[in-house]
Amino acid sequence: MSAAKPVLMLSYPFPPAMSGGVFRILRFCRYLPQFGWEPIVLTPRPGAVHPITIDASLDALVPPELEVHRTAVLRPVVHAKARVRAARQSLRGAKPQSLRNSPATEASLPPAAADSSGAVGQGGMRAWLRSWEGRLLANPDRHIGWLLPAVRAGLKIVRSRRPHLIYSTGPPHSTHLIAIALKRLTGLPVVLDFRDPWAAREWVAAGGPTPQQRSAMRWEARCVRAADRVILNTAAVERQFRETYPQDADKFVTIPNGIDAAFTQRIESLVAETSGRAQPGIRLCHAGSVYGKRDLRPLAVALDRVAASGQDVVMEQIGPVDPRRQPEDTTATGGGRLQLLGALPHAETLARMAAANILVMIQPDNTLQIPGKLYEMLPFRKPILTLTGRGATAEVVEQYGLGPVVAPHDPDAIAEGILSASSAAGRQSIAAGIEQALNAFDGRTLSGRLAEQFHAVGLHS
Repeated sequence: MSAAKPVLMLSYPFPPAMSGGVFRILRFCRYLPQFGWEPIVLTPRPGAVHPITIDASLDALVPPELEVHRTAVLRPVVHAKARVRAARQSLRGAKPQSLRNSPATEASLPPAAADSSGAVGQGGMRAWLRSWEGRLLANPDRHIGWLLPAVRAGLKIVRSRRPHLIYSTGPPHSTHLIAIALKRLTGLPVVLDFRDPWAAREWVAAGGPTPQQRSAMRWEARCVRAADRVILNTAAVERQFRETYPQDADKFVTIPNGIDAAFTQRIESLVAETSGRAQPGIRLCHAGSVYGKRDLRPLAVALDRVAASGQDVVMEQIGPVDPRRQPEDTTATGGGRLQLLGALPHAETLARMAAANILVMIQPDNTLQIPGKLYEMLPFRKPILTLTGRGATAEVVEQYGLGPVVAPHDPDAIAEGILSASSAAGRQSIAAGIEQALNAFDGRTLSGRLAEQFHAVGLHS
């Protein structure tokens, strides 16, 4: 058997960073060696990633034989803010915090200070710094500070390990710029994996694209033009890319997110452990952030209506919630029927999902994308209550009969969906579809499809 071919894989999210993109790159790294490719991961150091939660337990999911290189991330504005803060403390007679020993992440800093006189305009120094950070130092996104350290580290890896090609996954999509830069410097082919579109027509308001959206469109077009292959994770996104870039249509391939056998076995064990300790009534769980158009308020009303029908119902919300997207007084939802638990370690999140009767997915007004969380829900073999409109997510849930699909802002429809999913008929109806979906989204099979694309573009490297 011939030796595996090295492939340099660029990924901003990687354990112990907790992000939806982590599990896709981990699946590929676990299975690609079975198809003749040896992954070499390039990623930022854990202390450099921002704003991503760190979960040390995720390190156990990294294959022990995987070669991982970690770099710094340049954050000049964050350092500038730290120096402003130190100068203000010094002027006030306070002992300044050491810049050398303090982490250069915005999460470690208080709000940037404006002089109380507001001499830099109505928004003060804080608004001024943010505006110039966005215009000059966060283009195309706030993670662009990884570009120079990653290109430098990537060149060293190319010289020492001689990879046959370069793979990058985004968002953050500035990662693709690193891959393109390395291609120009080394001549290696590149495969770009868009977990989400960089620019999408459905995100443009009726008044036309904003300057940021126009910039995203230009960057996306440049990367597509320079790439040797472009991977999309839904058929809907591939259709849009083919329409937007017809001259590059032969580059586009859909490889959806998926699930791997090791994760499935772990979930099956958790479900078995909790089955004997199941609490009475209806128990729902939503594991994910609530922001933008995602909204807990219709769900809270629906929970009240289910309770009014005589059911004991509780929903656990795991993950951060925008205060504007939750009931003003959560006790008004009926004595704790909506429980906001905040961010939890991955292992505890899985345990709470295993104990629930119904898993909840919220994906409003997005026709192109399918949350990675959907695939993580499959091994639990529980009904999935999906709050979404028409689009890619609804198509998959309905294709495999995974549970009710309801309008995300209609409390009556949500309440009806909860009752339907919790019924004996609702639980039984999903069994066959879950098995079909687990087979269709098997992580090893999907990694084999990625390996086929690697072989195609790296054949002559």
